[in-house]
Formats: sequence, structure tokens, C-alpha cells
Amino acid sequence: MQAKAKYWSEKSGKPLDECLLSLEKSKPKARSTRPFIWLESQKTKQRDPAKNIKFPLFIKRIELENPQKGHVNCYGLNANHKDISKWVSVPHF
Repeated sequence: MQAKAKYWSEKSGKPLDECLLSLEKSKPKARSTRPFIWLESQKTKQRDPAKNIKFPLFIKRIELENPQKGHVNCYGLNANHKDISKWVSVPHF
């Protein structure tokens, strides 16, 4: 985390301590057992290109009996729908 904070500090011009604190606050909690990937908000980036807002996206695998076609969001994932008929299946890899 130290190396990431140093890089972020150099890139943003913010103090190293501030970057470390921000990274510590955004770090996923150890209590989560789900896999995750770090993403960068495309909407925030469009509004203010200087902002570097990253967040963890936790992944929950749900098995469907049959493949379902549909649309995915800009991250390559199915949009969050409560209606199972709108879910999209992706191959298990």
C-alpha cells in the first residue's frame, strides 16, 4: 500500500500521509470473503478528469439453470436487477 500511496501522491500532488489515509479508508474489510476487483468510476472521471476515484466491486456468483442473453454495463457485468428474467449469464472462468 505504501508504494501505491507514493505513486498516487506523486501523480496527484497530495501529501503522502493524506494518500495513505485515503487508501486505508477505501481498503476492503477483511471480513468480506467475496472476490473483488478495483474499478474506477467512469461517471466521476467524466465530471472531473483530475479525480481518481477507485472502489472495490465485490462479486457474487449465482448459478442459472439456462444461459440468458441480455445487456451488460460498462464494466462488462450485468446491471443490478431484482427481476431474475433480466439477469445475464456469463461463462464460468
